[in-house]
Amino acid sequence: MRISLLPVLVTIVLFSCAPTQSGIREELNESITKYNDFVRWHKLDAAGLFPADAISEEFMTRAKAAKNVRIVDYRVVRMNYDVERNEALVQVEIDYYTLTANRLRSLIDSQKWAYVTENGIKQWKLMTLLPEFP
Repeated sequence: MRISLLPVLVTIVLFSCAPTQSGIREELNESITKYNDFVRWHKLDAAGLFPADAISEEFMTRAKAAKNVRIVDYRVVRMNYDVERNEALVQVEIDYYTLTANRLRSLIDSQKWAYVTENGIKQWKLMTLLPEFP
């Protein structure tokens, strides 16, 4: 009796450890919020942990170029989540000003997120760069 239950128990354990779609979606929401909060509060080094490895160096170059930018607020205005591909397209409206011009501006940051494996860890990664602030 014990031997016949072993495959069933192994299957149950494996499926209970696998992330569910709702869990993956919750991770996405947390990643989007944390990343945009870091950008909002000008913690660009911390925000630099979210981009995929392939773009992280260029992301940090853009972060250095944004040293005089101060973000006043941001709003997630649209999010399209593709369940089959585990990707999301997120549009974030950012209100900001630069230290050289005291004029409030807004832009739309179109962010692409993908649930990928990097360094042996499956997680949400930003596939687009920090926007340029004109």
